[in-house]
Amino acid sequence: MDRKVHAALGHVHGQSDFLCPPNNKMGLCEAVPKSCFSDSDCSNDEICCPEACTRTCKPKMAPGQSSQAMAEVPDLLNDPRVYVGKCPDSSCFSLFNSEPDQCSTSNLCRPEQFCCHDGCKNVCKWKPPYAAIIAQHEARVRQQQQVLYQKQQAELRKRQEEEYRQMQRKQAEIEQARRAAKARAEAEAVLAAQKAKAQYQARLEAAKAAQAEAVAKMQQQMVCCLVLLLLLLMWMIGIDDDAVDDDCD
Repeated sequence: MDRKVHAALGHVHGQSDFLCPPNNKMGLCEAVPKSCFSDSDCSNDEICCPEACTRTCKPKMAPGQSSQAMAEVPDLLNDPRVYVGKCPDSSCFSLFNSEPDQCSTSNLCRPEQFCCHDGCKNVCKWKPPYAAIIAQHEARVRQQQQVLYQKQQAELRKRQEEEYRQMQRKQAEIEQARRAAKARAEAEAVLAAQKAKAQYQARLEAAKAAQAEAVAKMQQQMVCCLVLLLLLLMWMIGIDDDAVDDDCD
């Protein structure tokens, strides 16, 4: 509770706060005429001083005058204008905030919200009942998103599995076609070898037949030559016999 009350008392934005008048609305989130962030936002005779839950331009006081005037601290536990106890825990921790306040009083927020200090600046926060409803809605949305994500993941896995099966079938078909082509090539090679062998055998047989025919023809020619030679010898012998007979006569 002390941390929350301290968070609602405002920021220290400059070194001239000791010249500021007392903050009689310390801890109260009420609207101010014009909020400021630093002394440069004010006119020359004014400085940026704490006021309620924010800061506003105030006349500069003499040194020591501010410390002599005691600020009236309101009842932070019972004053209905104080919303510290109803605000959520601070989510921001910074000594020097560069962002402007979103609100200075809950009247500047929606009816379902409080003007709370988040540790760095004033912001509009949902009241607990509405915060619970929003939390439930966000939980349902997250659950629906989780279900949708799981469904998408299941569909993705199913699609990937189907694509993998198709790839496996395609690879099997490619392998089957490759083996069939290899078998055809091997069969064609065997047929070509058999055909070449048959052609070689046919040429060999033709060569043998031609050689046999040539040998037979040569033998026939030799026989004819021998017959002619024999006839010639017989003719010559016949001439000699006739000559002997003539000599004998």
